[in-house]
Amino acid sequence: MQKRLLNVIRRALTAVLTLYMGATALAQNLKPVPQEQIAKIKAIIPEKLGAVPKDRKILVFWRCEGYVHGTAIAYSLEAFKLTEEKYPAYKFDYSREYADLSRETLKKYDALILNNTTHLNTKDNVTLESDLIDFVQSGKGLVVIHAGADNFYQAKAAAEMVGGLFAGHPWGAGGTWAFKLDDPDHPINSAFPQPKFKWSDKTISKGKEMNQERQAMVEQLRNYYKIKDQRVLDAMSVVRRHLYFPEAYRARSSPYGDHPAPIGYNQTISQPYIVAYMTQCLNIQPGERVLEIGAGSGYQAAVLAEMGAKVYSVEIVPELAEHARQILAAEGYTNAHILAGDGYKGWAEHAPYDAVIVACAPEELPKALVNQLKENGRMILPLGSSFSQRLVILRKAKGKIHQENDLPVRFVPMVHGESS
Repeated sequence: MQKRLLNVIRRALTAVLTLYMGATALAQNLKPVPQEQIAKIKAIIPEKLGAVPKDRKILVFWRCEGYVHGTAIAYSLEAFKLTEEKYPAYKFDYSREYADLSRETLKKYDALILNNTTHLNTKDNVTLESDLIDFVQSGKGLVVIHAGADNFYQAKAAAEMVGGLFAGHPWGAGGTWAFKLDDPDHPINSAFPQPKFKWSDKTISKGKEMNQERQAMVEQLRNYYKIKDQRVLDAMSVVRRHLYFPEAYRARSSPYGDHPAPIGYNQTISQPYIVAYMTQCLNIQPGERVLEIGAGSGYQAAVLAEMGAKVYSVEIVPELAEHARQILAAEGYTNAHILAGDGYKGWAEHAPYDAVIVACAPEELPKALVNQLKENGRMILPLGSSFSQRLVILRKAKGKIHQENDLPVRFVPMVHGESS
């Protein structure tokens, strides 16, 4: 989730917690947050998200058995409240009762936030640790804030679930604290004095969803292929590429391998690098209307939808169009729409488009796609014969098309067909 939710919460709260985590010996009836500080919290909640928020039910647990970080708790609870007001898709519940951390109760939630929960009482709540591990292994999100890390010193399995291994305390003499963050430039990096703060080589684990393979793919895109658009990397770290392979083809090749792969009907799913590169070239923004030609199994449409675009995708093979339609619906991408039909015709009903992305190669530029492109719109497509193709980037300005030739590529040819 889960990565987007994780990033939203971290970005909205890190500045607050860094500035205001001065601990107090308060009892857990918290003092009100001053109005001038509420205004500061509002100012750091993102004005726009990298993707359309999905409905998420989130439990914030803030019980402290040890040192009470009263100010940090009060400020962060206020931040959650303000986040829900700005983004109503996120529904927060709040609790200090251990019963709400039981396996059955947690089933109601998409994510759990341990908000400065020093020293959870696992002695008297014997299933607590296993319940939390089961929660994350089921594919749910777990976020720990500041002193919430205290709960994972000795629980190696649980620590790996939140992305780091913990030993000692960053404020204590000789202690070290290791944590892997999604964003190396995240401001939390400056919140802990060096050299006590150390990066971990662990990755966030989410059970049987091939998350490690997916994150390795993203790291290759970032480090080897030099993909710079963090929104593209974030989307591809969330979209479960393996599910877009028709079942008969899932065992034939690695879904996250550095290569295209067959999906049936003489069609392929593009190499991850090509998906990332073409998407990055278009500089997709949330809310933009995007036409995709050659939906295939739906993976590219899912990446665009995860970035917040309104996606209209055309696929000539009816069976693949139906597969894409079903998996996109199952994964919750209500902003992605599939039409079984002739890509040369585009999808005029929803034109004009801010961007057009074509995943099959015509020998000449289809006029209908140009006509359906909005003024100042962008298009990327492979152009040429089966043996000589290049990616071409087009921009429409004052009714004219400006063309820039780019990488040599090889895509399946674009063919004519009839709507079904």
